[in-house]
Formats: sequence, structure tokens, C-alpha cells
Amino acid sequence: MSFYRYSLATQLSIVMLLVLLVASIVLGFYDYQREIDNNRNSKLETLKAVSSGIVTAIQEDIYKGDYISVEHKLLGLAKVNEIASILVHDTDGRIISELRRDPDGVLLPTYRYGLAEPHGRDEVVTFHEDDTIVTRQPVKFAGVPIACIDLYSDPEIISRVKDTILVDLVKLISFALLLTSITIIVFLNYRLRALKKITDFSIALPRAAGEQVVIDNAPSEIRTLMDVLNWASSEIKTHRASLLDQNEQLEERVSQRTNELAVALKQAEEASQAKTEFLSQMSHELRTPMNSILGYGQLLQQQEDNLNAEQMDSIKEIVDAGWHLLGLISDILDLAKIESGKLAVEIEAVNLDDVLQHSVSHIKSLADKHGIEIIENISGHGHKVWADPGRLKQVFLNLLSNAVKYNSENGRITITAEPSVNNTLRIMVSDCGEGIAESDLAKLFISFERLNKVHNTEGTGIGLVITKNIIELMDGVIGVESVPGEGTTFWFELRLVN
Repeated sequence: MSFYRYSLATQLSIVMLLVLLVASIVLGFYDYQREIDNNRNSKLETLKAVSSGIVTAIQEDIYKGDYISVEHKLLGLAKVNEIASILVHDTDGRIISELRRDPDGVLLPTYRYGLAEPHGRDEVVTFHEDDTIVTRQPVKFAGVPIACIDLYSDPEIISRVKDTILVDLVKLISFALLLTSITIIVFLNYRLRALKKITDFSIALPRAAGEQVVIDNAPSEIRTLMDVLNWASSEIKTHRASLLDQNEQLEERVSQRTNELAVALKQAEEASQAKTEFLSQMSHELRTPMNSILGYGQLLQQQEDNLNAEQMDSIKEIVDAGWHLLGLISDILDLAKIESGKLAVEIEAVNLDDVLQHSVSHIKSLADKHGIEIIENISGHGHKVWADPGRLKQVFLNLLSNAVKYNSENGRITITAEPSVNNTLRIMVSDCGEGIAESDLAKLFISFERLNKVHNTEGTGIGLVITKNIIELMDGVIGVESVPGEGTTFWFELRLVN
């Protein structure tokens, strides 16, 4: 749970306790160090006093060379627990006497007489990291230095003092924190009762519009908040009545608009159905005279022996225009079937090579007319896809004819295929024409939307719409990629036959 989700009293209690804890730790550390320093200074003064007494007691014995008497007097310091070891050496650094306290606490000689030790003649006081205190005082006789004495304190004494001070300090801080915590919690809960009451009222405010909250003996900030909430409660009550009235009016208007939309939708559906039926009927009606025109045109073409070149060219224009118009009629009929949901496909395993070769051969004469080379890299790979063979050929013819129309003179068309995801085959038809701007790509699959009107390219703008619907009826997908100035690639994916 986030810290900010706790109640204000809990948050304030936690913050105040943390501040108190940090302050207690800082002050406690300071007091701890002060107590340690005081204890060290006390031990130091004790060692100095003991050291001064020893110097007075042994200076004459050292001068006379009575080192046995020196060591005997030093053994008398065994009861001074602060002393861990004693070292006496002459001005050349040779040990006169050395005593150390063994693990049982007994001060005993080390018998290292005559060994050299580093020394100095001045008084030295050192605090070691292990809490050992060292005092060094010169031993003089008649004002002449004759030896030096070093006293080493027991570090365990300082360590025990540290532990004792630390335990006492932790107890004190813990007790202070506990007492302060109880005081803070009780005080905050008492003083924040008014805020809790306002919080409860705020939660219930939408349901208790118009009611007033009253709190006695509240701080000035709480009273200000209380006045604001009481004003808000009155405003909510006023606006609620207005909203209820507006809601009733809005529901009435929505109901009216819904009825109007239902009528408009019905009219649009009827108009769409009428348009579809009209296109279907007209397509059928136009086929009969169109077939007659084509039939008589083809008969006239067979009379080339009786006609001159100009007449033959005219007849050819009639036949070509007839075939083009018949293709447009077929496209419109297919579009009508698509819109009415009557366009059917029969899915079967189709050899892609056969369909593609028929399609390429059909479109080759148109490509040769514009000097366009068709590069086909699919045949020979034995690809088989699930499709309607007739409709698949229609897809190829639409894409190839568009690639010819929108290609550059003496350009090329490339047909390739590659496996895609989910066991499908992606087939791509690429040209090297002007390409299509990215902003126009979305318009390609919209009925009667033609992007090259300024170039007078023939067509109705429904070929790609029909192609897209055929691909989707065959459980495939279609898309387009284009780079302006470089060309366009239309691709579609169909399921592979395993």
C-alpha cells in the first residue's frame, strides 16, 4: 500500500516519529561520544597520576642501577586495573623492566631485559584504535634524563564502558520514542476528529446534497473547509434539480433523433438495394446489345477483302471499345453482387502456374503495345493455393492491367512470390511507374475513386474494390506499398495447400 493512502493522522505520526528517531540517534551519538571521551580522559588522568608516582618511586633506584627494586615496586601496581602493561627503558632504548597482564589478569615480568625499544624523552599521549591509552613520561635524576616509562591501559575497560553506555542509550531512546509515539497518536487522533468528520461528509456529499456539517471547537482551517463544503452541498442541491430537468429534455430529444435516424437508415438501405438491383438489371440489359455490336464488328473484320485500311481501322476501334465496355459492364455487375452479398466463390486447390500463365498471356499483347517487359518468377516452383481459379485469374488480370496502365513507357512488371506467416503465400505484382503518394493509398480500395484522372487513364475505379473483395472471400488479404517516383507493388496472400 502507498504511504499516501494512509490516513492523515497516520502519516503525521510516521513522519514525526521518523524525525524524532533521527534526532534521537544524532543526539544519542553525540552523547555517546561525549561519554566515551570523558571516560577516556578520566582513564588518562589516572594513568598520568600513576605514571608520575612511579617516576618518583623508581628514579633513585634506576640511577643506582637497582633494577630488581624497580621491578619489585612496579609489581605493586598489579591492583591498578587500568594498567595492561608497563615498560621502563633507559635513554638508549634498552629495556630495564617490562610487565604485562596475562589472560588471568596477573601482572608478570616478560624478562626481556636489555632489548632495544623505540623511545623518546618527552611525554606522549596516544589513543589507539583499539581503545588503548598510552602515557610516556621521562625519568630524571637531578634534572638529567636517565630513563623513560610507558604505561598502556587495558582496551577492554573502554570497550565495556562503550557497551554499557550504548545499552543505556538504546533503552533511553526506546522509552522516549514509545512515550512520544503514544502522545503523538493520542493528540493527532483527538485533534483530527473534525477532519475525519468532514472527510466522511465529503464522501456522502453527492447523496446528502443540501445537508450541512457542524463541528464545534475546530481549528480555523477546518472551519474554513467546513464552510466551503456547506456551500458546495447547497450548490449541488440546486444544480441537481436543474440537471434532472435537462436530462428529461435530453432523453426526449435523443428519442426523437433515434427515430429520425432509424427512418433515414431504412431509406438508405432501400436506396442501396434499389441501386444494386438497378446496376444488376442494367448490366444484364446492356450485355445483349453489347454482344450484338461485338458480333457484327467481328463479322465485319472477316470481310477485310472488301474493305480498305481506313475502314478496317474503324471497325477495330469499334470492337476494341466494345470489349472494353463489356469489361466495364462485367465489373459493375460484380460490384452489384458484392454489395448485395451474392458474389460466390468455389474454393479448391489451384495450381498457381496454370492461372498465372493464362493471365500473363492474356495481358502480354497490351504490355507489348507499351513496350513493357513482364518478368515472372513464380512458374516452376509448384505453388498450390486454396482459391477459386476463375476469380484468381480475374485478380491477376486486374492487377496486371493496372501495372500496364500506370507503368512508365518501356518499363517492366515483376511478378514474385514468397512464403509468409500462418502457412500462406504472398504474391507480389510490381511496376516501375510514378508511384502513389502515401496520402492517396487509402483511396485505392474505394469504389469509383481514381487517382490518375489528370492523365486520362481509362477505367472506372472499381477494379481494385472487386479485387479486394474477391481476395477476402477466398480467405486472403491484400495490400499495397509504393514509393513515389520508383513504382508500386500490390500484394495479396492466400493459404498454401500442404
